[in-house]
Amino acid sequence: MILSPHQTALFLQNRGYEVDKNFKFKIRKDERTPSASIYKDGKIHDFGTGWHGDIVDFMVAFENLGKREAFAIAKSFTNQSINDTTFKPDIQMNIQEKNSAKHLERDEALEKFQAYKVGRDLNQVRFKELVNQTIHTANNNGLNQQLKELLGYDSKRDRITMPIIDSDGNVANFWAYNPNYKEYKVLFEKNRPREIFNIQILNKTKKDEVIYICEGEKDALNAINLGINAIGMPSASSKIKDKDLNLFKDRSICIVFDVDVSGKNGAIALKNQLQSVTSQVQILNLEILAKEIKNEPIKNGYDFSDYVKDRQDILYKNIKVDLNR
Repeated sequence: MILSPHQTALFLQNRGYEVDKNFKFKIRKDERTPSASIYKDGKIHDFGTGWHGDIVDFMVAFENLGKREAFAIAKSFTNQSINDTTFKPDIQMNIQEKNSAKHLERDEALEKFQAYKVGRDLNQVRFKELVNQTIHTANNNGLNQQLKELLGYDSKRDRITMPIIDSDGNVANFWAYNPNYKEYKVLFEKNRPREIFNIQILNKTKKDEVIYICEGEKDALNAINLGINAIGMPSASSKIKDKDLNLFKDRSICIVFDVDVSGKNGAIALKNQLQSVTSQVQILNLEILAKEIKNEPIKNGYDFSDYVKDRQDILYKNIKVDLNR
């Protein structure tokens, strides 16, 4: 579909993206700097993955829409707005718009979940490759039952997937991940809320069981596959909603965030938030744990998944030594 750069910018703004005066914008909300740009021919280029295409291709690739639905949306827009070549750069969503992000409708969530299950069943080899690269104990120990039921595969985007279910049992979003991308390894549904992953475990465990809070879904997955009661915060700066704080009442909490400034600050902020409701809350120093098994400096951003992988590698090396004796 041929559009001018201004028309493409206007379309993207109507879809909720913030396009600046240089026609650059962030595809994903957790990006620090714009990842994409609108070219003079009106097409969009994603510098992170090298993807390039028009607005129809964009909706298919990044909003998980079918080609027919994406084309219908684009056609509707061009019929109404093709003559409007002005757009307002750097528009920020107001509080009301941010809060208007809704969970997926039940039928839509079930449809996506089943589609990803089918994708997994039809692409078992590729699915297992990505799982083994993401969950570092899966190759030797397999997946536990919870993760077997949750994880799927999106063949269009070559990503393992997982529903993010909120404390009320509603599907808020879908996590889609490929560890091989240099940037933008994680994608989520557009205009859907970010929720704490696996928060419903708080309703299924006893009060005396320790709950580990990880920074991100991948770390939580690695913990869960080790038999640990873990939940994953969307980011280091995320806070627990007031309505969910009661779930942590009288709990023993251990926070396991990344080895970097944002991880350290985020862990302290989360501890401060939880101190008034939990029986105890502590921060696990991942750097100290890592130094016990690594004879090298700990990289900035080192996380729990890295720690699990390092332990697995050491175990594998020890097994090889025993076999060679």
